[in-house]
Amino acid sequence: MNDMEIDRLARLSFKRYRQHCEKEGISFKYSNFDDQPQTLIDSCIAQVKSIDRKLDALNMYAHPADPVNHNRVLSFTAEEIESLAIQEHDRWVAERIADGWILGPEVDAVSKTTPDLVPWEELTEVEKDFDRRPIKDIIPLLESIGYWVYRLY
Repeated sequence: MNDMEIDRLARLSFKRYRQHCEKEGISFKYSNFDDQPQTLIDSCIAQVKSIDRKLDALNMYAHPADPVNHNRVLSFTAEEIESLAIQEHDRWVAERIADGWILGPEVDAVSKTTPDLVPWEELTEVEKDFDRRPIKDIIPLLESIGYWVYRLY
């Protein structure tokens, strides 16, 4: 994917995440992608850039739509979602630690603390769903810019 496609996907991913939070009654601080601090914008972009690596781990790849290719993936299995969500959580934890965040009792952007800097197994189901949500959105996001996901055989 080129930089314009990555930017577009990051913005779409942000929008979907904001809509999900609003639907779940979770307060969301930023109404626009560009209103976020640069660290969060960079995080959205890093999440999108990690899609190729995640797909590769499942022997899949994204490519412009090709109706002749019959190896198209329409959805991930539950096991694939779980595997990719763990990868996303690990990516997010590494990103936060690199930015100076530490384990703390609550999320506090000023002191850079969060209770979520723990291994996947220690997260609650609600917290795990925050990592599963963007994984479930990968295929529709890619399709929105004309890419399909294919399985390598």
